[in-house]
Amino acid sequence: MKNIKFNTVILFLSIFSVGILHSQTHPNRNKIPPNVKTQFHKEFPSSKIFSSNIKEINKALYYQIESVHNHKLIKVLYKKNGKRFQLEEEIDNSALPSIVKKAIKKNMPSYKILTSKKITGENKTEYKVSVYKDEEEYNVIISTKGKIKSKVRIDSKVDMGC
Repeated sequence: MKNIKFNTVILFLSIFSVGILHSQTHPNRNKIPPNVKTQFHKEFPSSKIFSSNIKEINKALYYQIESVHNHKLIKVLYKKNGKRFQLEEEIDNSALPSIVKKAIKKNMPSYKILTSKKITGENKTEYKVSVYKDEEEYNVIISTKGKIKSKVRIDSKVDMGC
């Protein structure tokens, strides 16, 4: 269990470092409209932007800002007018609703929860849960009613170029 926590911390720090490097060299960073940045700083006044990007969803463009808020990683998508479209935030596994935990237990017996995120958008909330068993790991999107909306296997093999 300690090994899993250590690996999770290393993974988070790696992603954080890549995000910082990416944000410093990515051409879209400066294309985030000022009103979107202003809105982000209104909503999260103590948070600094460490990565930003333009993301396309269903043929619509959104401005994504990544940051750390209250010691948790957040990703916020904004429309061009500065209105928030979606917020994805890390949450403690203990904060998952019981119906979400039951859905995992029912559909993926003996899998353990690694990380949890709450995704709130326009008129809906979902949970993105990373689960593992042995050498299998999945990202699972679950509705607030306990319905599994997607399940994607994460390939844990890393090509070291050897």
